[in-house]
Parts: sequence; structure tokens; C-alpha cells
Amino acid sequence: MDYIKTTAFPCKTLAAIVQRPILQFFGRISYGLYLFHMLAFDFADHLLGLLVRNAEQLVPHNFPLMCLRFAIAATLATTVAALSRKYFEEQFLLSKESWHRPQKITATSERLLLLSRGTLRAALK
Repeated sequence: MDYIKTTAFPCKTLAAIVQRPILQFFGRISYGLYLFHMLAFDFADHLLGLLVRNAEQLVPHNFPLMCLRFAIAATLATTVAALSRKYFEEQFLLSKESWHRPQKITATSERLLLLSRGTLRAALK
């Protein structure tokens, strides 16, 4: 966190705002929100269509229905993104350290590669 204070935000007030837990939470789930927000809005539209007759025509002109649509979609998207982060994304983030870069191809491994391709004459040179 000292890096954020000194490098990214030299102003102490701005650094204190960025370090708030709610902003850090939304920062951690931002990719999930990006992925799931449109599905959440589609679900909210479908739900409002079941609850309110002619919801498609009423929502753009009815502020309380717009707020209800946004509240349903935001709650659903945030919940699904947080669950996705906890049960899906973190599994990959934890295993990230165990991934290895491919090794350089040495003369021996190049010969084995040529042998596997069936070019025995080139491998024996």
C-alpha cells in the first residue's frame, strides 16, 4: 500500500479514498462485473416483464421502474461477480505461481522434436 501512497497518488486524500474497502472490493470483482452485467440486466428486464404489464414501454418513461431495474441488475451482477471471484477466479490466481515458462529448445530436444515429426535424417545430422 505504500506504493499507492507514494507513486500513484501523491495526494494523501486521494490515496485514502482509493484505499477504502468498498472500492477495493469492487476493484477485485470488476472483471466479473464486466462479464455478468449484461446478463443481469437481461434477467432484470425479464423479471420486470413478468411482474409489470407492458414493462418494455413503461420502463424508459417511469423513473421508479428504471431504479428498480437498476437495483435488481446491480444486486444480481455484484452477487454473481463476487461468487465468480471466490469460487472460480481465485483458483486460477492461486495456481498462477505453479505455471512454468517453456524451456529453451536445446539441440537434444530439437532432435527429439524432429524424430517425432518423422524427419529422422535431419535429426541425425
